[in-house]
Amino acid sequence: MTIFSTRSYLLAALLGASRLAAGQAAPLQYPSTARSDAWMDSVRRLPLPQQVAAVRARLLADTVLRHPQQYACTTLLSAAQRAAYHQAQQPREQAEAARPVGNLLLYVVDGESLATNYPAPTNAFLQKMAAYPVQRMEFLSGPVATAIYGSRGANGVVILLGSPLKRR
Repeated sequence: MTIFSTRSYLLAALLGASRLAAGQAAPLQYPSTARSDAWMDSVRRLPLPQQVAAVRARLLADTVLRHPQQYACTTLLSAAQRAAYHQAQQPREQAEAARPVGNLLLYVVDGESLATNYPAPTNAFLQKMAAYPVQRMEFLSGPVATAIYGSRGANGVVILLGSPLKRR
């Protein structure tokens, strides 16, 4: 975090940008793991080709598209400037609302996991996923996922099992 963004965050906090009343608890920043479990349960019931398509869509939705939003102090802006600022933020908010609910999942293809959810590793992982014909999918959640994959698997694990294509 840069000094400028730290100062902006502190200034926004001092000016009441959090909009919390005295004694009000802050809302959770991320949805609960239970929602990820519900997504895995619904996908588990689908036929294999639809499971693969659903996992690809979820993987793309979990990809980080931009860095966290910087806080901005809008109290010094005119009403028109504040309206323009909030209008500029709407596409980001709509994109966030379109993402599936739940925490980020851990994806594993034949024992190799997705390292991060940034675009470059995600694209490489999707290419690897396309090169392997998926024969079976496993969904792990709860204590089992945490015991096997540690804290990275605490939100849930999607395991794709298959055999690599034979090249001539």
